[in-house]
Amino acid sequence: DRTDALKKYAAGKGRTIIELALAWVMAKPGLTAAIGGANTPEQIETNVKSMEWELTPEEIQEIEAIGVEVCGEFFPERSEVGK
Repeated sequence: DRTDALKKYAAGKGRTIIELALAWVMAKPGLTAAIGGANTPEQIETNVKSMEWELTPEEIQEIEAIGVEVCGEFFPERSEVGK
């Protein structure tokens, strides 16, 4: 499924799926912050590491080709977000 494919993609980059998700969100136009929850020091470290990963346009295309849904599919009323 998509989650497994995204985990595999992230692992191939030496990252976790959480790092990938936060980096992908931060790569979206007009977004200036992402808030990742954390219950442990390790989760805080993961969140911080994700901010160090600046995705290239090619990486964004690869990730989205795996099947990351843009908010328009889940939230039709927000389909213009980021345009």
